[in-house]
Parts: sequence; C-alpha cells; structure tokens
Amino acid sequence: MDNYGRAKILKMLEDGKISAADALKLIEAIDDKKEEIIEPDKVKTNSQQRVNTEHHADKIEAEADLLEDEADELEQEADEIEEQAEQMEDKADDEETISEEASEKIRREADRIRAKAEKLRDKADRIREMADEKADEAEELRESIEEKLRDLSEKTEKLTNEIGEKVNKKLKDINFSRIFEGGFINFGFEVGEGEEVKKEININATDAISIANRNGSIKLKIAKEKPYVLFNIRSKHDTNKVMDDIIFDNDNKLIIDATFNGKETLYNRTRVSIEVFLPEVVYGEIIAKTTNGRVEIEKISGEGITCKSTNGRINVSDLTGKNILVKSTNGQIICYRTSCEKLEAVTTNGSVKAGNNESDNQLFKTTNGSVNAHDNKSTEIILKTTNGSIKSFRNIADIHNASTTNAGVTLSEFSPKSEKANVVLKTSNGSVSVTNTDDVKIDFTASVGKNKKIGGEFSEYHQKDKEHIGTVKKGSEATKRVFMKIKTSLGNVSFK
Repeated sequence: MDNYGRAKILKMLEDGKISAADALKLIEAIDDKKEEIIEPDKVKTNSQQRVNTEHHADKIEAEADLLEDEADELEQEADEIEEQAEQMEDKADDEETISEEASEKIRREADRIRAKAEKLRDKADRIREMADEKADEAEELRESIEEKLRDLSEKTEKLTNEIGEKVNKKLKDINFSRIFEGGFINFGFEVGEGEEVKKEININATDAISIANRNGSIKLKIAKEKPYVLFNIRSKHDTNKVMDDIIFDNDNKLIIDATFNGKETLYNRTRVSIEVFLPEVVYGEIIAKTTNGRVEIEKISGEGITCKSTNGRINVSDLTGKNILVKSTNGQIICYRTSCEKLEAVTTNGSVKAGNNESDNQLFKTTNGSVNAHDNKSTEIILKTTNGSIKSFRNIADIHNASTTNAGVTLSEFSPKSEKANVVLKTSNGSVSVTNTDDVKIDFTASVGKNKKIGGEFSEYHQKDKEHIGTVKKGSEATKRVFMKIKTSLGNVSFK
C-alpha cells in the first residue's frame, strides 16, 4: 500500500475531519481489498427490520384510534337508544291515564310500547358491551405498541454495538507508528480491550466516597478481599500518563476524578471505566457521577447516596442511606430494594423501574418513557411521565399520585399504609384501570370526557354535573379506606 496515501488518511482522522469508519473504508479502497468493515447485507436487514417494526407500530396505533372512534360511536348510539326507550315509557305511562272507555285499547298499546322499550334496552346493553370490548381491544393494542417500541430500541442498541465492535476490531489491527518516511510521527493510538490498572485502597467506615468520570462507567461493589479500585483505560495516550492525570486521593476519604478538567481536548478520545470494590460497612456521603457511561451500585450503605449520568443507564440495588438520588438524562433507571428517608429516581429519555423500596417519600419520574413501580412502601409515592404508561402494583402508601399525558394509568392492589389514603390518578389520552383488594374501601370522584364511561361494581354510585361519585367495596368488612380522584379526557375508567 502507498504509505503517503495512508498517512494522509490517518492525519485526517487525527484532525477529526473524517470518522474512524470513513478512514478504514479509504484505507481498504487504497489497498484494493474486497473485505468490508461492516456486513452491508446485515445492516440492511436490521435497518429494514427497524423500518418494518416502526411501520407496524404506526399501523397498530392507527387501528387503535379507529377502534376508539368506533367505541365512541357505539356509546353515542347506546345513549340515543336509552333516551328513546325512556320516552316510550313516558308515553306509555301518560296513555294509561286516559279515560276508561279506551283503557283496554291503550293498555294493549302501552304493553306493546313497553315491550319495544325493553327490546331497545337489551340492544343498548349489547351495544355497550361491544363498546367495552372495542375500548379494551384498543388499550391492548396500545400496550402492544409500547412492547414493539421497546423491542425496536433493543434491536437498535444491539446493531450499534455490532457496528462498534467491527470498527474497533479493524482499528486494533492498524499500526499508527512510523507512518511517514523520513520524518516519523507516532500517534500512539490503539483501541482494544483496554489496559487494566489496579490500585489497593485503605478505607474505613464513615469515610466519604466521591467518584467523577467523563467517558466511562462507574461501578461500586462489595469486595470479598482487600478493597481496591480497578481502572480499565482505552486511550491514544500511554496508560501511565492517563493515570498521572486522574485525581486520586485516599486520605481518610476516597476521591477519584477522571474528568480531566482543563484537559478535555487532550483526552477527548480516552475512555476510563472505574470499578470500586469496598468493605461492607456504612460510609459517609457517596457520590458517583459520569457523563457518558453507566452507573451501577449494589449492596452499599452510606449517609447519603447520589448517582448521576448524562448519557447512560443507572442500575442501583440493595442500597441504604438517608437520602438516595438517582438521576439520568438519556438512560433507563432501575432501582430495587433501597431503604432510606427520601428516594428520587428521575430521568428524561428512558423508563423507570422500581420495586421493593422502602422510604418516607418516593419520586419516580421520566418524560419519554414508562414508569413501573411495584411492592414499594412509603408515606408518599409520586409517579410521573408524559409520553408513557404508568403501572403501579401492590404499593403501600398514604399518598399516591400518578400522572401521565399520552398513555394509560394502571393501579392494582394498592393499600394504605395507615387506615386511610389519598390517591390521585390523571391522564389525558389514555384510560385508567383500578383493581381493588377485599380489605380496602374506595370512595372515588372521577371526571371523564364526553361519551366516555366508568365501569365496575359499586355499592354506591351517582353522577353530579360532570363528576361521577361512587364507592367500591369488595369485602364485607373493609378495614382500610382510600379516597381516590381520577381524571381523564380521552379514556374510560374501570374498577375491577
């Protein structure tokens, strides 16, 4: 291969004028090789699969909308028939009051009208059943859309990883040393599995822990041996140089800072993964922050615990602390088995899954994603999202607020922490479903849109203006009471 041509390509890569993938393609073109970095047929297949999945999702969404429209029409027809039946009964009652001479004839006419009214009522009931079936089918289709979109996201992530692995494999085989004839330049850049550096640490109970990273993951785990930190470094620079510029302080505290503050440009192609193995004791304040990477912490206890990532998933489990904050911008949050006074799990573009947590206050919030919370125990639980469904199962609290905009809300087997609780369930473009338990009595007020309905078995029920008021009581002697406020504009409400 022509060294001069190769050198120009690599200089363009170093200056950031072309991507690594483009550089490899140019090198292979000069080398006149037929091997491709990425299998185009596979990419095409996956891309087509993504397009097909999106198309299928759109198709299902359109069908769901049609079903909703049909359900609305059926509901309206049922109301008209019901009104007609009442008018007929009124007419029959009026005719029965006419003079005795025509009583026999009118009585026969009244019987005929009543029979017709009964038939109309039967038809109305059948139509309402059809409307319920259509509405349920639409809700199932929406859930199917969410599942397909989750599958699409996973397939896209898998495809991205496959492409990255192929590029890395090719870059690993490129020798960047002694490129120019007569005046050699060594870029010193090689991407592979990375080099590991192990540092033993001395850390005691109540010591503070602060870990900051820029490009790379952070993991905190319990050590079965002497505590240590494991660095995995991928860089164009020598590993020792990278380690020299990582702040490392182990004097009655543990401070690790791999953000390269002030040297970001120098280390713009450096990735450091930090894994900390700690004794199982109670520490002071624990902070783990990264910009581009995941954060994973398990079986750790501290005065307070903060986990943050800008572009990455956060997974925490079996944590104990006064306050626990889990925050991401572009990533899913998974939070299980924590114990604290205040728990917050907040992201923007990703789902939130939380279970078996115990604290006085709990907030699970996202914007573009679903919220799924189950078996949590708290004084107050708040579940919030905008573009995603909310599912709450077997949670125990005295205050429970769940709100979304473009999806449904499901509350199942909720129970008060004390003798009574207040629950607020809100959505705009979705239905609300509540499943009660035998020992809980629900007093509810509900506001629904035009032609929408409230279904269930009520011990008491009436409608006042635009508000529906009722009581749901499954057991004969309910020991706990829930005051529930429900609001939806384009969905139904059902009690089971």
